[in-house]
Amino acid sequence: MKGKPTSYRHGHNLRSRLTSLEHRIKKLARVDENNCWTWTKGVREDGYGLMQWKGRTRLVHRVVYEAMKGAIERGLEIDHLCRNRACCNPEHMEAVSRKENVARAVAARAHRKNGNKYAHNYSEG
Repeated sequence: MKGKPTSYRHGHNLRSRLTSLEHRIKKLARVDENNCWTWTKGVREDGYGLMQWKGRTRLVHRVVYEAMKGAIERGLEIDHLCRNRACCNPEHMEAVSRKENVARAVAARAHRKNGNKYAHNYSEG
């Protein structure tokens, strides 16, 4: 049914979940010139995308990261290397400590303040 969250019974394989997720991303994200997959459906006031996944409202970037890169270790959070909170491109995400994420955000703000629109070079580690 349209608008209803998709639930999966025990035994559905990972491929079927990824196919469903890939379909939703293609339908609800816009790819920009920096290859950000910007979520366009539900977005919180702070800019993070929201979606229904497995019967719960979840942050889109975390769902995508977990589906395509694996579990997020305890104590880590997802850093958007592109600094676009609505981006759900897993290549633009890295699991880091809170301290590292905050330090990167501060550095990115300073970088933008000096006239640079984009704060990260994707060829860097």
